[in-house]
Amino acid sequence: SAKHLIPIANKPVLFYAIEAIRDCGIKDIGIIVGETGEDIRSELKEGSKWGVNISYIEQKEALGLAHAVSVAKDFLGEDKFLMYLGDNLLKNGVEGYVNKFIQENYNSFVLLTEVDNPKQFGVAELEGGRVVRVVEKHIL
Repeated sequence: SAKHLIPIANKPVLFYAIEAIRDCGIKDIGIIVGETGEDIRSELKEGSKWGVNISYIEQKEALGLAHAVSVAKDFLGEDKFLMYLGDNLLKNGVEGYVNKFIQENYNSFVLLTEVDNPKQFGVAELEGGRVVRVVEKHIL
């Protein structure tokens, strides 16, 4: 079963992500799925439970975040987009970050946090406050 469907407070963690995205006013959500895609599809269906439209985008191999964006290019088109990792929880959602991204007209906006055990996460390398490289956790 997908780790994104593991319950936290009796609700699958992915549900929190969908709610946070919806609360930003985003109604069209593309979910990248791999080998556990059928479990996710059967749980989420087309998204009407949340008032959103969910499209499923197949990623045959887990080749990293940039690859996930590349397989979603037809869904994304030329639109700006929010990439939210479905197994992450943000205490106050993402609405404030999305609003800042739009108001400041950024090209990109990456949320980072320091952790005690970086080998369990992807790691961003910074130079002068700018992300210059992201190392996926399975490469560390």
